[in-house]
Amino acid sequence: MAEEYFSKIRHYLDIFDKISEIICNDSGEGLINLPKTVIIGMQSTGKSSILKRITGLNIPCDNKRCTVCPLQIRLRKAMDREYTRIKINDSNHVWYEIENDEIAEKIIECQKEIVKNGNSPISDKLIILEVNRNENPDLTLIDLPGVTYDQSIQEEFLINMIIEYIKDPETIVLFTHDGTQDFTTNGAIKILRKIEEDYKDSKISKRTVPIITKIDKTDIQHLRNIYIDQKKQFNFKYPPIMVRNGSYEELDKDISEEDLKKKEDAIINNPHLKQYYHNPQGIKSLVNLLINIQNEYIVNYKPEIKNKIKEYLEKLKATYENFPKLCENRQDYNEEIADVIASFEELLEDQFDKADSLLPNSDLDAFDYCLETKIRMKFNQFQEKYTQQFYSFLTINYYRKLEKILFNSKRLKLDNFYGEECVYKILKRNLRTYFSSIYCLIKEVRSLILYEVEKSFNKAFKKYEGMLDQFINESRQTLTKLSDENLDLCTKYFEYQKNIEKAGIYSVNKYYLNIANMIQNQIEKCLYQGETIIIDDILKNKQKYEVKIEEEKEEEKEEEEGEGEGEKEKEKEKEVEVEEEEEEEKNKSENTEETQYEEESDEEKEVTDINMDIKNENISNLIKNNYGNINPENDMQEYFYFYTCLDKEVFIKFIKDLNDLNNNGYQVNKDIIKIICSIYSYLKVFMDRFLDNIYKGCLYHLLYPFQEKRFSTNLIKKFSDMTDEDLNKIIGGSDETKMKIANYENKINELTKIYYQLDGLC
Repeated sequence: MAEEYFSKIRHYLDIFDKISEIICNDSGEGLINLPKTVIIGMQSTGKSSILKRITGLNIPCDNKRCTVCPLQIRLRKAMDREYTRIKINDSNHVWYEIENDEIAEKIIECQKEIVKNGNSPISDKLIILEVNRNENPDLTLIDLPGVTYDQSIQEEFLINMIIEYIKDPETIVLFTHDGTQDFTTNGAIKILRKIEEDYKDSKISKRTVPIITKIDKTDIQHLRNIYIDQKKQFNFKYPPIMVRNGSYEELDKDISEEDLKKKEDAIINNPHLKQYYHNPQGIKSLVNLLINIQNEYIVNYKPEIKNKIKEYLEKLKATYENFPKLCENRQDYNEEIADVIASFEELLEDQFDKADSLLPNSDLDAFDYCLETKIRMKFNQFQEKYTQQFYSFLTINYYRKLEKILFNSKRLKLDNFYGEECVYKILKRNLRTYFSSIYCLIKEVRSLILYEVEKSFNKAFKKYEGMLDQFINESRQTLTKLSDENLDLCTKYFEYQKNIEKAGIYSVNKYYLNIANMIQNQIEKCLYQGETIIIDDILKNKQKYEVKIEEEKEEEKEEEEGEGEGEKEKEKEKEVEVEEEEEEEKNKSENTEETQYEEESDEEKEVTDINMDIKNENISNLIKNNYGNINPENDMQEYFYFYTCLDKEVFIKFIKDLNDLNNNGYQVNKDIIKIICSIYSYLKVFMDRFLDNIYKGCLYHLLYPFQEKRFSTNLIKKFSDMTDEDLNKIIGGSDETKMKIANYENKINELTKIYYQLDGLC
C-alpha cells in the first residue's frame, strides 16, 4: 500500500512538472496554481546553505546575495537511470544534461544570462534544476532571492515577486530566521503580515514552517527567546525547526553530511532547549516534515486539479478560436479587412452616440452624453470662462488703469486720434491671448475625439495583438495620418478666421456699436440722471422700424385698391417724414453732451412711460436694495442684459463705484467710459462670432471625417494598392505568428492528455 501511495505521489509530481512547463509563458487570471514549497527569508540567513544540506547538491552559497532569480530544485528518485538536467523555464530554452560537479557553475551561468537580458539585477524568471538519483526522495523546493528592505526599486520588485509565489493557498512557506538575531527584527515577517492583511489570508501561519538557522553562532538563552517570540508573533501551526547550516569553510571543504549532523545534534539535543523545542529537530527531521506536508497537499489537491485543468483548457480554446484567420490569397485579405472595418465603424458609432445611454435599463447616474454634445459643452465652458474675464474691464480698477494708459498713449498724437489708437492696442493684446487659448481648445477637442476613436480601434483590432502586429501598425499609421490631416485642415481654417478677425479690428461692426452705445447710454443715465431704467436708441429705433413696416404694408394695400397718384404723393410725404426723423435723430445724437442734464421731451417721456416703467430713484437707493434688483415686470431691462450678455451684479457694482467717484468730487471721464464699453462689446461680439465659426470648423474638420468613414476608405485603398507579396507579409502571418498558433495547439493537446491521464489516478 505504501509503495502504491508513493507511486501515485510521484505521478502527480510528474504531472505538476509537465503542467508548469506547458504554462511557463502564460500570465494573467485563471492560471493553474500548483502545490509548491517556497523558501523565503532575509538575505544571508542561510537559505542556500540549508538548501544545499537538504538536497546534497553543490548549490552556490555566499555571504552576499547568491540567488538573483527563483531556483526550482526537483529531487526525484531515479526510475531507470541517474541524471541531472537544467533549463531556464521558457519556450526559448531546452533541457541540458549536466554532471553533478557542474551544478553550481551552470546555475550561475543561467542567472547571468537571465540578468543580462533583463533591465534589473533581479528577475522573476525561473531556473529549473532536476536531479534524478536512486537515493533521492520525491521533493520539489523553490529558493527565492533574500530580502534586504533597502528601499530600492529592485527590492520592491523582489517583495512583489515573493508575494506572488506565497499568496496561493497551495503554497508551503519555509520561513528562515537567523538564530543570531531577534525574531521581532526579521523584516521578512512584514511579507507574511501583508499576505494576512491585503489578501485576507489568515491561514498563512497554518502553512508556514519556521526554520531557525545558524544555531551554532548563538547561545541557548537566545534560542529560547526566539521560540517564545515567534509563538507570540504568529503562533505557527508547525513548531520551529533548528538547523545548523555549516560554515562556508565547511561547505567548501565538502565536509560530510554525517559530520555536520553530529555537530548539529550536539546543539539540538541540549536538554534546556528540549523544554521548548519538543518536535523533532535538525535537517533530517526538516526533510521528512517537508515530504509529509507536500504529499498531504497533493492528496488534498487531487479533486481540484481536474477542474482547474478543464477551466484552463476552456480559456486556451476560447483564445485559440478567437485568433484571426491567416490569409492565403487576396480574397481572404479583402474579407478580413472588410470584417475588421465593419467592426470598427459599428464600435465608433456606438462610442460617438453613446448608444448604451439610450437603453431604458441603463443607469441614469452613468448617463454619458454623445461626443458632439461633449464638444459643444467644451466650447460653452470656454465661452463662459472668457465672458467672466471680459467683465474685468467693467471694474473701477480698470477704469483707473485706463487713465494712465490713455495718458501714456497720447504722446504727440492729436486729441482726436490717440483714444482710438489706444483701443486698437488693447484689443490686439487681448486677441493674442485669446487666439492662443482657442488653439489649445482645438487640440483638446481633437484629443477628445481621438480618445473615442482609439477605444474603438483597440477593440476592433484586439484579436490581432501578438498575432498580426504589422497589420495593426499599418492600420494605426493610416488612422494617425488621417488625424494629422484633419488637425492640419482645422489649423488652416483657424488661421484663416484669425486673420479675418485681426483685419476686422479696424472695420465698423453695427452689432458691436449697438451694444457699446447701449451700455454707454445706460451708464450715463444712471450717473447723470439718477435713472435705473434700461433705454437706448436701439430700442426706440426698433419700435419706429416696426411702425414703418406696418405703414408700408398699408400703403401697398392701398396701391392695390387703385389709389394711384394720391398714394404716391403720400409715399413721398412719408419718405420726407422719415428723412426728417433721421435728421432729427442725428442732430439729437450730436447734441447729447450739451443736453445730458436737460429734461426729456414730452414725446420721449411718453414712449418711455409706456414701454419702460420709468423709476426716478437715486442710484444709491438702487444699490442699497440688494444691488438694485431690477423690476422683473420690466421686459426691456431683461432684454438689456440678454442683448449685452452682462452680469447684473457686475454691471450695477461698476455703476455704484463710478457713482462713488462722482460723489467724492471726482469727475468721471466719459471718454474712458466709452473706451471700456467699446472694448467689452468688441471682445464679446468677436468671441461669440469667432467661437461659433471655430466650433463649426472643429466639427467639419475633426469629427465629421470619422463619421463619414474616411478612415475605412483610406485603409481599404491602402491595402488595395499593395502587391500580393507585401500584403502577405502584413496579414498573411509571419513565422513567429504561425509558431505561436502551433504552441497554442500543442498546449491544448498536452493538457487534454493530462486531463484524461488523471482519470486513472483519482
